[in-house]
Amino acid sequence: MNWATYFSLFIPRRSPVFRFGIALLLVGVSPLTWGLSLQEAKAQGLVGEQRNGYLGVVDTPQLTPQLTPQLSSQQGTDPSQVKQLVTEVNQKRKQRYQDIANRKGTTTATVEKLAGDKAIAKSASGHYIQNNNGQWVRK
Repeated sequence: MNWATYFSLFIPRRSPVFRFGIALLLVGVSPLTWGLSLQEAKAQGLVGEQRNGYLGVVDTPQLTPQLTPQLSSQQGTDPSQVKQLVTEVNQKRKQRYQDIANRKGTTTATVEKLAGDKAIAKSASGHYIQNNNGQWVRK
């Protein structure tokens, strides 16, 4: 039994799932259309770990041109994608930090500080981190 036969046995051709699958194949959805991943953004030096436990957009003088629309279109990275990624990750982190603080009976600020220290310690070599002076440096 080939995959098409197997597929048609479990998903009728008139179903919305089948039509959606065919539409995706016809449009040619690539991984790039799904957006920038956190690891890709870190590897490209677009984002880094901050001391406060949150992700930040790296804005060193040599990297600022990467975030301009003119150059980012050449590199395939939309600045709004980077900012959206940072916002989404930070919203999830904030919720997680608040949950941990409530469970442990401590402040969110304490959890944020500990999480920042841990994230910086776990950052891969070559990724950007924020030093004690608030400057972006490669680890």
